[in-house]
Amino acid sequence: MPGLADVKVTLYDIFGYLFPGLVALAGLGIFGWSLFWPKHPLHAFVKGGAGWFALIVTGYIVGHLVQAIANRLELSPEQKLFNALPEGLQHEVEAGTKVTGDAAGFWNYLICDTAIAQNGSTGDREIYQYREGFYRGLAVAFPIVVVALFVRLGRDGAAVKSGHTVHTLSSGVLWALAITAFLAAVLAWDRYRRFQKYKINNAFLGYLVLDGAFGQLPPPPPPVAG
Repeated sequence: MPGLADVKVTLYDIFGYLFPGLVALAGLGIFGWSLFWPKHPLHAFVKGGAGWFALIVTGYIVGHLVQAIANRLELSPEQKLFNALPEGLQHEVEAGTKVTGDAAGFWNYLICDTAIAQNGSTGDREIYQYREGFYRGLAVAFPIVVVALFVRLGRDGAAVKSGHTVHTLSSGVLWALAITAFLAAVLAWDRYRRFQKYKINNAFLGYLVLDGAFGQLPPPPPPVAG
């Protein structure tokens, strides 16, 4: 029977699920603190290895839920990006995939992406995928933090405890945190769109390279006689 040693953690597990999940979990924690314990100073509650393990597992699970929400918001620009290719490259892709038509960009992308994966040339593809997932998850997680901070602004008594010292959080600090989280969400959405574009274009162009549509590379120049 396989054990924990057989569990393989991918970069997408870390960047696509865990990190966005921890950000969303922080937002949910602020939300719960604001509603149920508004007068209690916020302090570190995770202690020991078991506590950190539980936090990581919970963040990972929340990350899956965040990505489920993100899937509902996901844009599908495959057709637009396919149409943006030079006409000659479009014809080369369609000649290989045998899929044509005004709305064939999505299927052409799937075929090209699958061909690259089956060929084993997945280095760039994986980089774009986990970065796209990372920023897409953050684009959902940070708005949760923003909403939680607005709820906290409506309740009195915001404070954090460090050791034996309690620091009051003014409305100015909470506003600054909310604005920062909002800007982070906007920037994360922009980065998500960018890496989504890179991923799709990489599939089309990578497929053409594998298909030999770009021809052979020129031979190297002859060595210079010494």
